[in-house]
Amino acid sequence: MLKMRKFLSVALVVVMLLSTIAVSAFALPEGVKVGLVLKTDKTKEEVVPGAKVTVYFHFEMADYSQLMSDTKFALQFDDTVYTPDLDSRTFLGDWADYAKESTTAKLAAAYGLAVKQASTWSEEEQAKYNSAVMVTCGADAAKGCTSKMGYNVTEGDDGLSVAECSIDFDVTGDADAIATGNINIAIAPVTDNNQYIKLTNGSSTPQNLNKHGGIDASKASIFSDALVTTSSPVQYSKAQIRFHGVKADGDFANYQKQFDVRTVAKISEADFNATFTDEATAKEKITDFGFVYATTSNVPSFDVATAKQVAEGGSADNYVKKSVTYMQHASSGADYIFTCLISDIPDADKTDGVSCLGYVCFDGTYYYFDAAAKADFNTLYTTYFQG
Repeated sequence: MLKMRKFLSVALVVVMLLSTIAVSAFALPEGVKVGLVLKTDKTKEEVVPGAKVTVYFHFEMADYSQLMSDTKFALQFDDTVYTPDLDSRTFLGDWADYAKESTTAKLAAAYGLAVKQASTWSEEEQAKYNSAVMVTCGADAAKGCTSKMGYNVTEGDDGLSVAECSIDFDVTGDADAIATGNINIAIAPVTDNNQYIKLTNGSSTPQNLNKHGGIDASKASIFSDALVTTSSPVQYSKAQIRFHGVKADGDFANYQKQFDVRTVAKISEADFNATFTDEATAKEKITDFGFVYATTSNVPSFDVATAKQVAEGGSADNYVKKSVTYMQHASSGADYIFTCLISDIPDADKTDGVSCLGYVCFDGTYYYFDAAAKADFNTLYTTYFQG
């Protein structure tokens, strides 16, 4: 067990992720105003039967002072590989303050077909996708928003906007379907009104950029070659549950109606050595590591940018930072692991959950999970409870 020294009395230096471990931002082509970007929390190798692939939508703006307006697009996918969880669609970032929640995501194969046929995709590219999810962001008058007023797009850490929306796709295909099918999920580049990306000047009728040019969709697929990514060394591993009063042999007779949930972060031995040099250097220069948490009931849309601010010494309502002390390394070749336990959760809260962002501060630089992770209490409870 590798015990890291922590210097909590020393102000931590606020440094954002190094460009070498963040998404590389590319300049938009000349004359293009807006780029569409899709990201995911999975690598190609992690698209396996039973996996859940979360897709995040971002803008890339030539000018972040440009007001954006209503948006509708088709997330094209292969239904031999994926089944979308339509209820998981969550507005994030700027859309959380602008979009009408009642406008739900819809499974729309016919709409997806019309969109891709009006796109600049070749017939060969079109044939890779046989279904689509319609995602719509429309102004919510109840939030004081109108399409003419629009909204400002918030720039993230990597030249892209903050995530504006997320949706989960379950990998329901078997290994053969994955091998022979299409694991990509994409937005087709179109030139008509079936799919619209609108901007506004704050008072006039919004303009659809699809009809007037100015859209780049080269990074609008989750495994786009145009969007080069390298993973952070700090990765989410898993969540575990422990039931109070349950014996080691699994006897639930004395269960005390409380449980604990542990979140686990990992760093591969190769990444540990490449990033932190060696254990001696890590002991000297890792000044803080742990997790930032927010319960789902308090923060339905966990914001990574806010969590980073909290990790680096700031504060935000309902976000909690938990530093830890020990990093475990079982043997040569094994991952380095650190964990944190959320204790004494009553049964009454078993339908809740917690989102988290793991972090390590090394020599003043913060390394984070590539994306926030979520431990759903109900999933853990129903999976492992045997009473």
